[in-house]
Amino acid sequence: GQFAAKRFSKFPIEVWCQSEDYRPKVQALLVDLVRWTAERLIPPWHDGKSRLDKQTHLLEWDRTLGSMLARAAPFFDLRWFRENLLKPFLVDDEEALRVLAEFAENVVTRHIFDAKVIPDNALPLLEDCVERVIKDRAFKPMGYRAGEVHGYDMPGLIKALLFVNVGEASGAARLVNGDWSSIAIIMPLVTKFVTATGWWTFVMQHFLTPCERAGAAY
Repeated sequence: GQFAAKRFSKFPIEVWCQSEDYRPKVQALLVDLVRWTAERLIPPWHDGKSRLDKQTHLLEWDRTLGSMLARAAPFFDLRWFRENLLKPFLVDDEEALRVLAEFAENVVTRHIFDAKVIPDNALPLLEDCVERVIKDRAFKPMGYRAGEVHGYDMPGLIKALLFVNVGEASGAARLVNGDWSSIAIIMPLVTKFVTATGWWTFVMQHFLTPCERAGAAY
């Protein structure tokens, strides 16, 4: 996993995906990598009753895969991408959050903040991530440890879905460059998220950040 993370992060995914010859090969590769990773993080034989040892040796690889999926996302059909590449990591399992958080952060940074034109499937895929977080056991008000933030991945995922995973970036195409005039693009997704989870202090604190940054635009 560590060896692959160092090598695969250098793959020119965007260049390959623009090629009619190479895109199908990348598509097949990503399917295999997702299946391989998901089976190790969430073994199909596990009954969910006993604890699994954390796959710490896959930490770097999980983040590399999440980044690769985000980079490839604009080049594939939404339904196909959702079913084959994202769905395996939308399950209610903490191990899968590592890939999902890296995916969401890269989609927000690359395709919302930096892209001249936002890909058609970027916001729908982020909405899938929102649905996953809303269903998490931490957001059941009467549940055990309701509203408590644990680990590194869930907080990072929440910040990405509230579009506060980046501070000011003057070179960005929108929002974090100081121009929040296009905030309406992200508000349906943010509103859905906050409506369901805004009772959680951690969410509300980070929701107020873009409100303050946007000022009159909000």
